[in-house]
Amino acid sequence: MVVVGLGLAPAGQLTVEAAAWLDRADAVYSLLGDSSPAGWLSARRPSAISLAGLPLDRATTQLQTALAAGQQVCLVTTGHPLLPGAAALALAGQVRQVVDGGAGIVSMPCAPLMHGTGVWLGAMIPQLTGATVVTLESRSLDPHEVLTKAQAEQVTNLVIVGDSFAKPLITAIDEAAARGTAYDLSAIRMIISSGVMWTAEVKEQLLDRIEQAILLDAMGSSEGSMGSSIS
Repeated sequence: MVVVGLGLAPAGQLTVEAAAWLDRADAVYSLLGDSSPAGWLSARRPSAISLAGLPLDRATTQLQTALAAGQQVCLVTTGHPLLPGAAALALAGQVRQVVDGGAGIVSMPCAPLMHGTGVWLGAMIPQLTGATVVTLESRSLDPHEVLTKAQAEQVTNLVIVGDSFAKPLITAIDEAAARGTAYDLSAIRMIISSGVMWTAEVKEQLLDRIEQAILLDAMGSSEGSMGSSIS
C-alpha cells in the first residue's frame, strides 16, 4: 500500500511519483472528505472509494480486504490535513529546505500499520515533514530484518511498541555483534514507542547499544497523548 498526499491544490502540487502511483493502483481509497482535492480525485479516478467519516475498524477492514486480494492499493490524503492553505504552503517550503539539506527523516514503523503507533507515529506524521518511510515485509516482528533494513536504508527514526519490541531488538544486536557482523546503527537519531510499557532497564540497555539515540516514550490513547518521557 502506498500513501499519497495530493496537496491542497493537486493540479500544481502533485508530484510525478505520486501521480504514477495514483494512476496504476488497482484500488484507490481516500480520506479527503468534502475538501476541494476530493473533487479533483473524483475526476481523475472516478472509482476511488472514500473512507472519510467511517469508523476506524470499517475503514481498515476495507483496506485489509483489498490488500489480502493482492491488489495494489493507494490511500490518498491531502498531506497537510491540520493546516489552512497558506500555513501549509509555508511549511512545505521549510520542509523542502530541510530535506534538500540532507537532514530529512527516514522513519521505520516496526508495528503494524493498522494500529495508531505504526501508521501515525511511524508513517503519516513523519510524511508531513517530508520523511521517507521504510516498511517491513514480515508478518510479525523479525528483529534482524528491522536491523538489516535500518542499516541498509540509513533509518533515522525507529517506531516500536515498548519492551515487546525493544527486548528482541537488543538480543538481535548482541547476536550480530557476537558473530562479528555488528549492525551499523549510527544513523538512528530517535526511537519512539507507544502502546505498552517501556521499562527504564530496557531503555538503558538500548542506550548502551545505540548511544546517540533519543528515546521518546509516548503514553496515551489514540485519541490523545497523556504525556511523554524522553531519555
